[in-house]
Amino acid sequence: MLISEIFDVTSGQVMSRITAEFDEVEIRKVLLPKAINDGNVLKDELVDNKMKVQLDASKMTMEGDIVIKLSTPYGGCLINSENVGLVVPSFCTILRKKNHNFDTKYLIAYINSKPFADQVLSKVTGNSIGILSVGQLKSIDVPELSLDKQVVIGNEFMKMAKNKELLEKLIELQHEKIETMIMGGGNND
Repeated sequence: MLISEIFDVTSGQVMSRITAEFDEVEIRKVLLPKAINDGNVLKDELVDNKMKVQLDASKMTMEGDIVIKLSTPYGGCLINSENVGLVVPSFCTILRKKNHNFDTKYLIAYINSKPFADQVLSKVTGNSIGILSVGQLKSIDVPELSLDKQVVIGNEFMKMAKNKELLEKLIELQHEKIETMIMGGGNND
């Protein structure tokens, strides 16, 4: 089934049209592509942006949305309750599920898979920059599996994504420990 049959697809906001240098109306967090990693939103990579206008809600994240990066490395994240209200820039697109015969976690697993990346690459071949258009995204085919299989795949993907996030934090802490030991002359045990 095509992405356009499963989702309403909305392009992200062109930030230059709403960014204020002075007299901002509000400050909002922006979901940059580098904040999207294996199905998750990396909170440390979100940035604050001064807005000169109130933003249309269709350009901000809602719980259950999938946000896809339109440039390499292609992939997406699932928006949970902690990530509602983020501004989605034009480097990304928002998918809002309209076909309830698909599990959202399965869809995010598929969007972060090699078969998805292969379809994307076949559509952007010849494009020197490798930017996926919204029209090309809408024409990507998603394998139709039974809902039970989708749930199993989606849950396994979410476990893997959480484990990866935890391992990256552990590695960061170990690196900090080593740096502290070096700075202290190796006296820290």
